[in-house]
Amino acid sequence: MAEPMTMPGHTTVCVIGAGLAGLALCRALQERNVDFLCMEATDNIGGLTAVSGISTTDPSDIRFRLVPFHADDLLIPESNILQRYCRGYVKLCGFGDR
Repeated sequence: MAEPMTMPGHTTVCVIGAGLAGLALCRALQERNVDFLCMEATDNIGGLTAVSGISTTDPSDIRFRLVPFHADDLLIPESNILQRYCRGYVKLCGFGDR
């Protein structure tokens, strides 16, 4: 496990993009009690998955360990499934307003 972050005074981290990496970073910051603001250019959560899908054949490449894919999901998830998955992750983590 990573060492705890230490930051002087009150610091807010700006996360650019609510794609898979941005959401994972938001969760990591949240777990370490670091204040953050996630900036997304569109109304879609999931980044490029909302537009172009994912080029992988294995859903485990893109899952969040906190929320596994269901066994009945497609091997290569379509963008609408990924968007729903990302929205559920944000809701579960409680950082939808950030």
